[in-house]
Amino acid sequence: QCSTNLVNEIDNGEIQIFPNPSDGKFKVISYKLNVESAELYNLFGVKIATISPSGRGVGGGLSIDVSAMPNGIYLLRTSSGGKHFTRKIIIQH
Repeated sequence: QCSTNLVNEIDNGEIQIFPNPSDGKFKVISYKLNVESAELYNLFGVKIATISPSGRGVGGGLSIDVSAMPNGIYLLRTSSGGKHFTRKIIIQH
């Protein structure tokens, strides 16, 4: 089932993801908000992974290793401060 909400939640720069593109290892940082969780979706809107935070408090982040995923474009939906942000990530091995 495709989630149309993902497209409507594109963030305004409060969440940073780097490096992007990468080989599947990403860092998600917010200097304003506490990154609480993240979910990885394919372009059909199907959730394929849930990621827990590796840091606490503002500036805490997520280290994400999805290097087992094939090359492609994915959507990363983060939850932070009651808000949801969606960013496109690219995996290139």
